[in-house]
Amino acid sequence: MHVRTRGRTDATMRAPLSSSLHSLLHPVLLWRLTSYHAGKKRFGTMRGSCCPRNTQDRAVCMTNCPTLIVTVGLPARGKTYISKKLTRYLNWIGVPTKEFNVGQYRRECLKIYKSFEFFRPDNEEGLKIRRQCAMAALNDVRQYLSVEGGQVAVFDATNTTRERRGTIIKFAEQNGFKVFFVESVCEDPDVIAQNIVQVKLGSPDYIHCNTEEAIEDFMKRIKCYESSYQPLDEVLD
Repeated sequence: MHVRTRGRTDATMRAPLSSSLHSLLHPVLLWRLTSYHAGKKRFGTMRGSCCPRNTQDRAVCMTNCPTLIVTVGLPARGKTYISKKLTRYLNWIGVPTKEFNVGQYRRECLKIYKSFEFFRPDNEEGLKIRRQCAMAALNDVRQYLSVEGGQVAVFDATNTTRERRGTIIKFAEQNGFKVFFVESVCEDPDVIAQNIVQVKLGSPDYIHCNTEEAIEDFMKRIKCYESSYQPLDEVLD
């Protein structure tokens, strides 16, 4: 399933989740849905609530098979914010859920971040490390959903190429997991700038940088992703 969100400061939440979730996730104009499971794909647009009101029934509804929620989008678009709020909400209603942030795997692997050059699409060593980190996170997803009794895993990363999303779909099919793609789109430069200042400057990547250096480097990091970004598409994905 893919869910496309567009963030705007004056927008109101419209989502196919319960009304309680509306106040937790950031503003959404449209959630467009595509479902992947056992090699099958369905398209459609959903509005309103798809979760039963009873908490126990919600858990049954959400977890008829293990579910993998996958974020898609450029940096500083609110993916981690959505992931954390969604994880918190699902645990609150009784659905065992865990977030897997691929950026954290990358930081544990590299220890020291140098610059945006690591994210250049022509940086073969960087691409290799990023793939390894993504696969390490997916292996932990498998452990959580198949062994530890988890019911929903939130895979928080950019996942901006169809190649990466195809890898995730194949992984899910091999393990019998349902997949939901959630794409966060924001084209308002003021909102993006605010996200960078409020969230990214506090990242461990920039603890040794001043504000100006960190902002400049992060903007260049975004440019690296923009050059290879392939938005979710109902035909191609």
